[in-house]
Amino acid sequence: MILVAIVLAVGIAVVERSMEAPERIRVANTAGTLTVMLEVSDVRILFGAGSSRSHAADFLGRTTRPWDREIDLLIVPGWDDRHAAGAIGLLERRDVHGVAVLGIPGDEPVWTLLEREAQSQDIPLVFLGQPHELELAPATTLRLTPTEKEHEGAWARLDHRGLRMDLVDAEQPALASPHPLAFAPVNDHVVINTRSPELPASSSPQLLIVPRPFWSFQFEELEVPFISEIDRDQRVSLRIDDGSLRVPLEDTVNYRR
Repeated sequence: MILVAIVLAVGIAVVERSMEAPERIRVANTAGTLTVMLEVSDVRILFGAGSSRSHAADFLGRTTRPWDREIDLLIVPGWDDRHAAGAIGLLERRDVHGVAVLGIPGDEPVWTLLEREAQSQDIPLVFLGQPHELELAPATTLRLTPTEKEHEGAWARLDHRGLRMDLVDAEQPALASPHPLAFAPVNDHVVINTRSPELPASSSPQLLIVPRPFWSFQFEELEVPFISEIDRDQRVSLRIDDGSLRVPLEDTVNYRR
């Protein structure tokens, strides 16, 4: 029943949100990891929340209007408790309508704090230990799954009007793979790896978006047509237009071929 509540929450359109607003995917480096905002089919979804109470909330404040900052669904990777702090910071601002923890978290006290904050605001919160699928619109689907148990992580796939995008948050992304009942990690248009400059196993994207490497040993050449590296406290805005994804050169930190 709670999952149904979240699906309904995702479907609620914000009254002040313009129906003609362009569809975008916004990516920000929040304290070393990437937070991704999906604005598609009149729905706003946030994947990841960062390791502090302020970074993701600041990202939301800088990229939305003061009267339109609602998040229809916040997806929090459950394998790493550092995301819980950022999620609490977002809930404290009362801008979130539903929370999905992707993967079963450990027993760290911060998860209890997140649950209590959600309960105090009557916000639906579910823990997803198995693959799930949300139909956001007739041609828009979001699939959520934990990665295989050998390599902890969370994986989401957006299929939107012919565009495919994978969002990966994993301890070892080069070895991680989605649950076999969810989908196969191949033939992607875009992969956003939130944690490191690695390419997830078996992925073959046209565009890879990663946090800019902080240590020299993290730099590596990857065989992908395009790479965008986002530095700390920087963000990139990608516009969806007629089934294509437009990435302005001036919005990228590193865009190479």
